[in-house]
Amino acid sequence: MLNQKHKQHKPTRTTKNQPPMYNSRNRTGDTNLRDVEGNREVKENNKVFHSVRGERSVFYHTSADTVFLVERLKSKRSMRKYRFIPVGFMDIEHLPENSLLLWGSGDYHFVSYWFDLPRPNIKKVNIDQHSDMYMTSHDERLHCGNHFIYSVLNHNVNGFLLIPPGFVEYEADNLRYGVKLLTTGDLGILNFDESIVERSLNNQNLHLTIDLDAVNWFPAEWEYAAFGDGWDQDEFLGILENIINSNTIVRVDLGGLTSKYYPENNTTDDLLRDLLGSRHVYLHTHVSKRNIYSKTSYQKAINLISKVIRMILG
Repeated sequence: MLNQKHKQHKPTRTTKNQPPMYNSRNRTGDTNLRDVEGNREVKENNKVFHSVRGERSVFYHTSADTVFLVERLKSKRSMRKYRFIPVGFMDIEHLPENSLLLWGSGDYHFVSYWFDLPRPNIKKVNIDQHSDMYMTSHDERLHCGNHFIYSVLNHNVNGFLLIPPGFVEYEADNLRYGVKLLTTGDLGILNFDESIVERSLNNQNLHLTIDLDAVNWFPAEWEYAAFGDGWDQDEFLGILENIINSNTIVRVDLGGLTSKYYPENNTTDDLLRDLLGSRHVYLHTHVSKRNIYSKTSYQKAINLISKVIRMILG
């Protein structure tokens, strides 16, 4: 559960060496524009978050995927005690310290960079299918694939990567700048330099950034979905519970769900087009059997997110 004993902290940032904003698959207009209503809510909530008994606040970035998610979360009885507050990009770094932020599909994971608390006593854990530490010399823009590098370099974040065992062998090669691989079990026959491996985190102040594409059959963007190599839902929740119980959670940002393939939002052509251009095209028959983008799978995904919110906020 989020620690609510600390005073609010508004991190200060200079613009020097900060990466430009990357509008990846932006379907909601200019992401650099301030959400006026969201900004007003944030200012009001700085008092509400700490003072209203029995109320919990869930902030969400106003991308189309997050709005889709929040509309469905609000209809759940278990979510009625939470207040959902929209925020624009310019408001994110001014949120209360003990906050939970939703950012939509995996394309928007870079939002986590603006949510950092750059303090040496806080460790940031990227719980993901990917390292998000991909950087090339010809593309230095901030995006979903490199935001964790920017957090480490620009904000001096003490970084850890927690990924499903099925993706460890590939992603471990991307670790650099002192980021360590956090493992929840035996690495088996895989051969690793023990200096990059952290067996557990205990009694630490943590910022968790969670991309649910690490969960099997979660309706993430087609290119990022885990087709059986990720964690099962119960396994993921158990890992998260252990981390929460062993540490102080300072803040959490969360996403991964895409509304793109929701049955009422897309046509058959949308999915077929992405299938034909995808490295996962050979999995078409398996996905058809598991019905990853059915209404049922979306409902399971929304239930999972609601469980995570309750685990974090209480």
